[in-house]
Amino acid sequence: MQRNSFFLTITFLALAGAAFAAPTVHEAWASGRISRFDAATRSVIVSQGHHEMTFVLAPNARLTHGKTTLQQQDLASDVGHAVKVRYTTGPTGKVADLVEVGAARTTASAPAKMPSKSSKPSMK
Repeated sequence: MQRNSFFLTITFLALAGAAFAAPTVHEAWASGRISRFDAATRSVIVSQGHHEMTFVLAPNARLTHGKTTLQQQDLASDVGHAVKVRYTTGPTGKVADLVEVGAARTTASAPAKMPSKSSKPSMK
């Protein structure tokens, strides 16, 4: 009996320890446009319409533009560009480990004008 309660206690402690172990890290993705970059805090602010999200760059964060690797200071010149950010949420906020910069915002071009009836050549 005493032996069974010993093993039961050990099993309970092992399960309790696993339950209180470090929390599982879940990664997530966000996309939007780069609103600004703060080099002092290593923060990228991404706008999603009227909503903004702030991401702190991890020390080993990968920054890319297509197949080109970027440096952190390059993000300041990429304001307005489309961006996808892979991040984890921790006690200090959202920490980005991958930032993929896309194309800059383009302005919509004016629609092509239809030729007026008077500009058609006459067929006589």
